[in-house]
Amino acid sequence: RFICTGVEPDAPEWLLGVPSLAYVPLDLTSAASVGTLFQRLPHGAGTLVIGARLPLLGSGAHTTLLPQLGALVAAAAVAGVRRVLHVSSVAAADHLRAQRGVDEEAQLPPLSEYAGEYDVFKRCSEEEIGRACEAAGLPHVHLRLSAIFSNEPQCIQVRALALQAHAGAYLPVLLDANSSRNV
Repeated sequence: RFICTGVEPDAPEWLLGVPSLAYVPLDLTSAASVGTLFQRLPHGAGTLVIGARLPLLGSGAHTTLLPQLGALVAAAAVAGVRRVLHVSSVAAADHLRAQRGVDEEAQLPPLSEYAGEYDVFKRCSEEEIGRACEAAGLPHVHLRLSAIFSNEPQCIQVRALALQAHAGAYLPVLLDANSSRNV
């Protein structure tokens, strides 16, 4: 049994008809919405999977969303959640920086050197969720995905991969999914 949340008041069309799935609206910029989420769920949850994505440019929403991520984790602990999976992004490591073969053990660059607002948000999200989980005693992991693919031709990752596949044969460099600066 799964519960999916989103900012839409009703379940998006792509969720309709999915068996064993309940939809509950959640606005991560609203303290009231976050504070009442676990009372609105149709059943309890053992694992909280958090994935929050801002528009890539100029939203400024991170200033209201970040504190609510911590509040969500705190409310989850009170409601009996036992673990947290945060779906993050390689952007947390500043993916606008040229990188080659960087792994998860590499030291993160200073936040003041990050080039993009989205990257700053992903890094700060990991830090906020980590702090809240530590305070609540919840085991947690940040999963830094480099891309999420869909079967839709207009999916940006599908188009980027197709371009890299065509260009890759002519490039004498490693293509690294951690960085958007591969060429």
